[in-house]
Amino acid sequence: MMQRNWAHIQSFAAVIEQGSLSTAGLALHNSQPTLGRHIATLESRIGDRLFKLNRGGMKLTKAGSKLMAYAGQMADAAVRISAVGSGQNVEKGNTLRITVCQLVPSFLRPLRWLDCARRIQT
Repeated sequence: MMQRNWAHIQSFAAVIEQGSLSTAGLALHNSQPTLGRHIATLESRIGDRLFKLNRGGMKLTKAGSKLMAYAGQMADAAVRISAVGSGQNVEKGNTLRITVCQLVPSFLRPLRWLDCARRIQT
């Protein structure tokens, strides 16, 4: 079974949201080469390209679009897993409010696109 790294998925999500490795790196407080390695690792494990470069930035391939849907499911699962420890019931329609320090939102920002993408697809 291939091991997946959540940081690689977060990097993938950030590149989608930001449109480039450079701006995604800034959003995640990581370097562009690090994000490039994360994307390259995912592409190697999947056996297909996730992005193609164009003048407007990076565009998702079909494989990238498919991975985006799975990444959204991972983000949903992460929210439900977090809720288990607090005894909350997180089902569709319920609201989960989280209070965090200022550093956490920049770490989670790449996951915002997942919710938007899911709403567009449904």
